[in-house]
Amino acid sequence: MPTEQNQPPLATKGALRTEGELKVFFAGATSKEFERDRRYRPITVTFVAGTNVFLPGANDGAVNNGFILGVESPKGKAILQFLDAERPWEWESIKGTWFANNLYFTGSVRGKKWDYVSVYPDRKLEGLLLRLRRELERR
Repeated sequence: MPTEQNQPPLATKGALRTEGELKVFFAGATSKEFERDRRYRPITVTFVAGTNVFLPGANDGAVNNGFILGVESPKGKAILQFLDAERPWEWESIKGTWFANNLYFTGSVRGKKWDYVSVYPDRKLEGLLLRLRRELERR
């Protein structure tokens, strides 16, 4: 019978076991057009096991910036399903480094890991963000 001593360490958010996370953020210089474009604002979604919890605004005290979702919650299931359909771990990043308007979409969910780098505007990432935010805002 396994004991707590021989279990591998688990990442946690408070008392919840983290199953995965995705983040969208930007770095480097930004153009005024990019700064005004609210579609690309940073977001973090953390998936936790064993619960159907949904906690909005969980990171840095910023509204609509961070979310904690149970993998068994309706929102968590819907987001995981469309991530499986979009397959961001197969997306091709840009080659090289741009001076401005760099977009980063990183994540690790269900054994799949990705580090996607692009430059503004990115219609593929924009579509995924629109769908993600729509699901998170749905009641």
